[in-house]
Amino acid sequence: DDLVLQKHSRPVTFVTLDPGGGVLYTCGKDKVVIAWSCPEGEFLRWYEGHRGAVWACSISPDGAFLLTCGADNMVLLWDAGSAKPLADVQMPGVVRWVEWAPHAEQQPGLRRFVACSNSFKSR
Repeated sequence: DDLVLQKHSRPVTFVTLDPGGGVLYTCGKDKVVIAWSCPEGEFLRWYEGHRGAVWACSISPDGAFLLTCGADNMVLLWDAGSAKPLADVQMPGVVRWVEWAPHAEQQPGLRRFVACSNSFKSR
């Protein structure tokens, strides 16, 4: 049977699973990210903090942290389990993609990520 997840008020822009496959994250033009249990499809929590569409998200290799990015030129860092915002990074333009460094879990205390931003400014 197909399962339709309905909580976003605008189109979904991106989806990803946590490393264990137990949580699905959906990003939307409604400025939020939603976590869902997988495969049940039960709503778990909202991640609210962006001032524009959320284009992508990435869960850390250990599943503890979530990065989100969007049209507000921001990358936000969240505690994945509580949806508590932890930090933010202002970028020079719209941020279309964010991804954790593949070996972040092998270096305790060191968290690295990459982001792709639209910018017409020279830096």
